[in-house]
Amino acid sequence: MELKLILAECISQGVSLSLQEEQLGLHFEHSPTAELIALLKENKPVLIEHLKSLQSRGEIFEIKQRDTASCEVPMALAQQRIWSIAKLEDSHNQYNMAQVFRVTGLFDVSRAQRVLTNLIERHQILRTTYDEKGDQPVQIINDEFVFDIAQFDLSHENTEVQESKIKQQLSEFSQASFDLSKDLMVRAAYIRQSETNGVFALVIHHIASDGWSVGLMVKEFLQAYRDGIESLDPVSIQFSDYAQSQRDWIASGNLSKQLAYWQKQLADVPVVHQLPLNFVRPKYQKYHGQQHQQFLNESLTKKLKALAVRYKVTPFMLMHSLFALTVSRFSNEPIVSIGTPVANRQAKGSQDMLGFFANTLVLKTDISGNPSFADFLQQVRNVNLAMQENQDVPFDLLVETLNPSRSASHTPLCQLFISQDSTEKHVTRLDGVRFEPFEIDHQSTKFDIELKLSEKEDELDLTLEYSTSVFTQAAIMRISDAIVTLAEHVCDAPQTPVLSLQIVPSQSRELIESHSHGDTEHFADSHLLIHELFIKQVLDTPDATAVEDEKGAMSYLSLFNAADTLSKQIGELAKDQLVGVLLPKGREQLIACLAVMMSGGAYLPLDLEWPTDRIETVLQQGQANTLIVDRHTGEPFSHYQLHYVDGQSEPSFERQQALLSCAKFVSRQSNQDLAYVIFTSGSTGVPKGVAIEHRSAVNTLLDINNRYQVGAKDAVLCVSLLSFDLSVYDFFGLLAVGGRIVIPAQQDLKAPHKWRQLIEQHNISIWDTVPACAELLVNQCEIEKISEQSSLRLFMLSGDWINPALPRRLLEVFKQAELHSLGGATEGSIWSISYPIDSATNQQASIPYGRPLSNQKILILNEAAELVPTGVYGEIHIGGVGVAREYFNAPEITQKSFFEHPKYGRLYRTGDSGKYRDDGVVIFAGRMDHQVKLRGYRVELGEVESVLMKHNDITKVVVKTCANHQNLSLVAYVTCRAELAVSPSQEELKQEVAKALPNYMVPNHIILLDEFPLSSNGKVDIARLPDPEVNQVQHDEALSETESKVANMWAQLLEVDNSQIGKDSNFFELGGQSMLVIQLLSLIRHEFAVEIEPFQLFEVQSLAELATLVEQHVIESSVTQNRHAQVQKDEMEVVL
Repeated sequence: MELKLILAECISQGVSLSLQEEQLGLHFEHSPTAELIALLKENKPVLIEHLKSLQSRGEIFEIKQRDTASCEVPMALAQQRIWSIAKLEDSHNQYNMAQVFRVTGLFDVSRAQRVLTNLIERHQILRTTYDEKGDQPVQIINDEFVFDIAQFDLSHENTEVQESKIKQQLSEFSQASFDLSKDLMVRAAYIRQSETNGVFALVIHHIASDGWSVGLMVKEFLQAYRDGIESLDPVSIQFSDYAQSQRDWIASGNLSKQLAYWQKQLADVPVVHQLPLNFVRPKYQKYHGQQHQQFLNESLTKKLKALAVRYKVTPFMLMHSLFALTVSRFSNEPIVSIGTPVANRQAKGSQDMLGFFANTLVLKTDISGNPSFADFLQQVRNVNLAMQENQDVPFDLLVETLNPSRSASHTPLCQLFISQDSTEKHVTRLDGVRFEPFEIDHQSTKFDIELKLSEKEDELDLTLEYSTSVFTQAAIMRISDAIVTLAEHVCDAPQTPVLSLQIVPSQSRELIESHSHGDTEHFADSHLLIHELFIKQVLDTPDATAVEDEKGAMSYLSLFNAADTLSKQIGELAKDQLVGVLLPKGREQLIACLAVMMSGGAYLPLDLEWPTDRIETVLQQGQANTLIVDRHTGEPFSHYQLHYVDGQSEPSFERQQALLSCAKFVSRQSNQDLAYVIFTSGSTGVPKGVAIEHRSAVNTLLDINNRYQVGAKDAVLCVSLLSFDLSVYDFFGLLAVGGRIVIPAQQDLKAPHKWRQLIEQHNISIWDTVPACAELLVNQCEIEKISEQSSLRLFMLSGDWINPALPRRLLEVFKQAELHSLGGATEGSIWSISYPIDSATNQQASIPYGRPLSNQKILILNEAAELVPTGVYGEIHIGGVGVAREYFNAPEITQKSFFEHPKYGRLYRTGDSGKYRDDGVVIFAGRMDHQVKLRGYRVELGEVESVLMKHNDITKVVVKTCANHQNLSLVAYVTCRAELAVSPSQEELKQEVAKALPNYMVPNHIILLDEFPLSSNGKVDIARLPDPEVNQVQHDEALSETESKVANMWAQLLEVDNSQIGKDSNFFELGGQSMLVIQLLSLIRHEFAVEIEPFQLFEVQSLAELATLVEQHVIESSVTQNRHAQVQKDEMEVVL
């Protein structure tokens, strides 16, 4: 194996190499594997030469004894970070390191206490406390101390009670916080079970120790317990010497080359990983943790080792690649940063010292371009080797240099971690006492996820330690399963592109696929065409009312006769020939559409509100030279072949002749020919014509009618435009079962008070619109104080996001109604998915998307069309019989949006983001392009909208981004309940959002609207939303008195000129970091006599906001003092 790989394996196993009088020194926290020891022996001469070379180039710094006996020494950089966290947070027991043993034999507690006391005297770091002198953090070495082993006697309890209490006492003892300003950094306890049985626990704080040091201390304790403290080699240098030497070495510029590497390497890492969280990330980091363990069987472990050898990587590198790739696939983020520990004990003498030497390095990977796994593995190899060459930069110096966006809610640069533990738990026997390592439950963690690797009995052990404040156990198990599934597949096919590798285990895949496929239904009339469904109903109920509008009622037979008459005027059309329909709302539209289909062609709906140029574009794109118009709409289009519909009077006909014509009717086309083409907006500015075949639309019509028991007694109010595909169901879904279509006049299409009247007059039972129209309807009912509207039994809401508060409002008025969310796309034949809504949705973030309709598929895939795991966001794809044929006469964009999947058949890419819930229900997450990045964080605008919608007074929310001074800001637009006397203020709403979301997701502006501008389809017209007024804080605005004082503090701490600080300046962007936060809080406390919580400093975004926060605390403090003064005065008066 090449030298670089040997050194990399040493790092991953925590092995440190040194030169000891021309010999190779081997130091380790835990015993390295037999394979590594063999490699070191085999390559000993090369390793010695390598170490000599490093030494001659000055790349290993020397620990020098301090030339002063001062007991106050600067902290090492890593210590300083832990001390800062302790100052900023109430609890910091996540930095407690415990080592526990079951003890069998006559354990002498007094002897153990003497040994530990001697060890504390031997190692200054164990009797060092931490404080600040002036504005500098220092470690203070204490010569005097008192140490006792805490003792607990459970010998009077039975075994079952003992085990329970041991678990409880160990938990409490190991998690009790240290006071860094006065406590010894080590404590011990002995729990006595009997004269010869007990549990011995050592707990050391991380500021004084690392994993290596814990092992060293246990080793020295056991040796001194057996042979006496004098048996240990004397200690010549102490950790305080290392801390001072480290600072001197850094100050001399030795790390400039390495720092330059890291600045370039980590320039574009995400501020925080994008793994889907199960809980909203807390405003400041929580450290509650749990573990999940998974073994890779012996066969797979052997295959992975063989793969590592084949591609010349270490096993650690291979597992790192699997973990990083899993994170990328789960987060849809190509760049992933994962931290890893290094022992950092290259300096001579450091191997035998106690102290916090360990360093964290950041491993960045990037799967952009979808490389093969083999190529990705080489990238991971290179990243690990480069890390090895640049491992001397302390993590804290790296953070200070890179100055990433800060948040109290997570660690900077990396929140994920990977480590390797080659430890084999050994039982130690000495003087008749047996010490057996004893595992205790890990209930804390410093990271969101840490992957701990070890090998046990030829099986790889993957332990995922995770933060319970952001992840559930089920989510972590899916990540663990994905790593294993990836491992299996890369062993078989390492040349596979990384996005195409399976990460969903076969059993889970089968379950997801079963949820992704709608029920297979064989509808009796599925072979019929749309107009044939109508004709069949004409023969069954010729005299039933088919349509009602401002001209009156029209029977099924009359409607057929009118359509048949127009069809004969049009003449025979070729299959898939399009005929434009440009008519006002009314029966004429229905007659025209039926006539075109009965002539053998497909109808092309047009909108009177479209500009003439757009109508021309659509007609040309649809290759339509025939247009159906009335006397008013046809004038600008005289160059087309025009057919007119006379809606003024119903043509007379002979009943029996009409029935005979109906009975003899034979379609010219098949159910695989086009029924209609609806044009939607295209991203290039050119409309796209969605071409729907009869069989696709008929499946949807029959499924909806069957699913919701739609029949001849039902009536729908058709308010959707003909160019919007909801009109397809309104027209032909009801005609297929003998129901009634009620059509408002053109001028009443946007008049909610008219809708309500029509519902009452015509006994409307079905409402089928976008949610915004349903909201307008219920608003009208609330204005008119209508408490019950009994005829409407079914609401079908689709085409846009549903306000979670809307269902409750609808059900308060329409008490007997069922509510259903329907979704999909025009490309999926109206709808492809549905979800039954109950009234308990007002506290939900959103209404679930649901499950696939019959004979349809809803699949969530990644960009390589691979199935995503449950809980992971991907792009929603529609499959099954409902998928459109194409974009009419547009093969290039058809090819981009429609494709043949090798397993799932023909699919349509919706461009919508979604995920599978645990029960298989699909959750809609908005458009894929509705994601934005702000200050390095990825933000889902829908998540911000959902939080605002939970406010009782808000009825609708839209959030978008707005460019301001070359920066993106969030702008929220809201409407409130009409009956409110006073609407909530912008600040109140911002505070509500701030309670639930991180500060970077709080909108910069919240704009109150009377109503949202709507498009012709009833959706919010984003382009017409007003821009926020430019009244933002400007850099050169005069500062208030409080702002000036705080700005002076910033200038002092950040060493910048006051002229660089304005109202909108950000403390962290100017170079602030944790140590300076502590000093700033101290200055604010001294100047204003108020206490600002540390996490609040991370939440405010500007000088102006911080000054406002200080002023609020000053006011609150003043009120409290006045109240206390009044109480004291009252007490004095009582005494007098």
